[in-house]
Amino acid sequence: MANNDGGGGVGVQVKHYCQVEKCEVNLDGAKKYHKRHKVCQVHAKAPIALLAGLRQRFCQQCSRFHELSEFDGTKKSCRLRLDGHNKRRRKTPLPIEMEDNHCRLINGEASPHMDMTFSSRNTIHNHTADISG
Repeated sequence: MANNDGGGGVGVQVKHYCQVEKCEVNLDGAKKYHKRHKVCQVHAKAPIALLAGLRQRFCQQCSRFHELSEFDGTKKSCRLRLDGHNKRRRKTPLPIEMEDNHCRLINGEASPHMDMTFSSRNTIHNHTADISG
């Protein structure tokens, strides 16, 4: 008889349960995600769950429980992970100036011989001038 815990033991049938206090949901028939993180579907989405005597919430980004103080309002992801996510999404674009339908970077961010133009599909085309002589 093979086991279900992935540990390679023989003859031991391991049952998976939600880690939330007083939750007795058997996760054997649950999705792999819920088994892996030891959380039932209800507590994965719950605004508050009791673990180790602390009021916590399951973070969708970290896939683990955090204390409620690490979340803003009713958000499902902790503040730390959301900050990183938002910083990646909001990278500041390079400053540019338009001149006769050509776009040039400001403050020497690119080669002074670089010229970018927009096509009819708003795709930037990079044209480098030959400066060899």
